[in-house]
Amino acid sequence: MHARNPVRAAALAAVAPSIVVGIGGPARAAEQPNPQKAATSPGRYCTTRLLSPAELDQGVKSVVNCSESFTDAMARAGVRMDPNSTPDAVFVDGVQTRDASGWVAVHYDPYGGSAQGLYVLGTTCEGGGISFNAGDYWNDKISSTRHQSCGTIKHWDANNYTGPAEITTGGSGNLSNLGPMSDRVSSIRYYTPAQ
Repeated sequence: MHARNPVRAAALAAVAPSIVVGIGGPARAAEQPNPQKAATSPGRYCTTRLLSPAELDQGVKSVVNCSESFTDAMARAGVRMDPNSTPDAVFVDGVQTRDASGWVAVHYDPYGGSAQGLYVLGTTCEGGGISFNAGDYWNDKISSTRHQSCGTIKHWDANNYTGPAEITTGGSGNLSNLGPMSDRVSSIRYYTPAQ
């Protein structure tokens, strides 16, 4: 029978919670509990601005604003639409438009594109994107993506566009459920179809 070394046991206990072994990929450091994730949702409809490639290269992180009302969330983001608009039917001056919103994509938690949504507002698909800090509510929450303006969307595990990634493709309105990157996305870039 071996005697237990108290110094070694204490050192191992201090290190063990920070090690996670992943199957089928590199080990990831364990995330500390995120009180924002455990808390109730900040709102059913959230918006953020598409960051330019230059902003992403400078390390700028996305700012997300949420509301329980779709039209309120869009108004706060500066998107003009009639108060009777919904995510599926946008009206401007009483006329229904296909996409008067100016968003490049919508990301959802959970699968299927019918629950809480993050609307990424922008008009270009030239490698701009969004990036979350480890404690942000939307970090590691995205399970599906609805393409709007951009035909190719790349979802990364790390918030600096590194590590494992998953690409979704499709035309406006195409919904893609994520596979291995579901609930692991920390940064995203948007491209034209040929990426």
